[in-house]
Amino acid sequence: MRALILLLALLVPGVAEANKSVGLLVTGDVLKGPTQTEAEKWFDDHNQTVNVNALPKDAIKTLLDCFVIDDAKCSRGLVDARATTDSFVSIRIDVVSKKDKDVRLSVDWFVKGRAPVTARRTCEDCTEAVLRTTIDAMLLDLAKTSPGFMGRIKVTSAEAGIGVLVDNETIGVTPLERDITAGTHKARLIKNGRMGPEKDIKVDAGATAEIALEPPPAGGIVSDGHVPEQPGPVHHSRAVPYTMIGLGGAAVAAGAIMAFVLHKDPTVDDYQTRDWKTAGYITAGAGAVVAITGVIIILATPNHEGPTVSPTAGGGATIGWVGTF
Repeated sequence: MRALILLLALLVPGVAEANKSVGLLVTGDVLKGPTQTEAEKWFDDHNQTVNVNALPKDAIKTLLDCFVIDDAKCSRGLVDARATTDSFVSIRIDVVSKKDKDVRLSVDWFVKGRAPVTARRTCEDCTEAVLRTTIDAMLLDLAKTSPGFMGRIKVTSAEAGIGVLVDNETIGVTPLERDITAGTHKARLIKNGRMGPEKDIKVDAGATAEIALEPPPAGGIVSDGHVPEQPGPVHHSRAVPYTMIGLGGAAVAAGAIMAFVLHKDPTVDDYQTRDWKTAGYITAGAGAVVAITGVIIILATPNHEGPTVSPTAGGGATIGWVGTF
């Protein structure tokens, strides 16, 4: 069976001259469109031209037969003989569970004259957003082992030992030289939580791209070359504590009137009197507690207007924090 498939592949005419673009074949009954779109976008982002007709239709059928019998020699021989590109990527989508929307992704990356590299991954509850992330991760992993798809980056800075971020991922400290996938990347330096200006760097396959990055400026975080605005003054509402102080003061006054004006000590001729003194003390005490609570709230939540920076003799500076209470 294997020999027959290889023989058919080699005997069928129509093999075109290989070129530098990447052949792409996406097969499956579900999510084929989004997978095709995301794979093409990924290769485009890495400066690779996609050829969706790198294999004739009859060769595609034969390649799928090779996958069915799980024969890597069969599939490699077919791609070497029939593909019109040096590199060829096949992505297959198989349904694992329709109910749970689970699919299995199989990616085979062929480079003529070399053994193919393969990745298998299950995409659970596979929405289009999850699918895109999964496809990107699988292609990146395979690209790192695919000959002719990697370049090299060399990063220098005026000061050594500063962290290097490439595509928002820390890859080492300056001076740095390491392999990286071909394409355009974003690089910047980071030190003590501060980031330097971001620059684009284009990396060609098989070549080394050099870039000198500026260190982070002192005293602030720089994002895309712009210093973020400082937050404005913090203002807290005073309505509630002022109301509490007012009501508390009124209660204290009312309690004093009850205890010292309305209250009369009974005499021998009084058969019935009312005790205003006790009620007055209770009212005044409760009012005092409410008023004091309002004062505490105001003291605990000042309205900040700082910080302020003032120069001093000798080139220094003092930092102060102004607040209203």
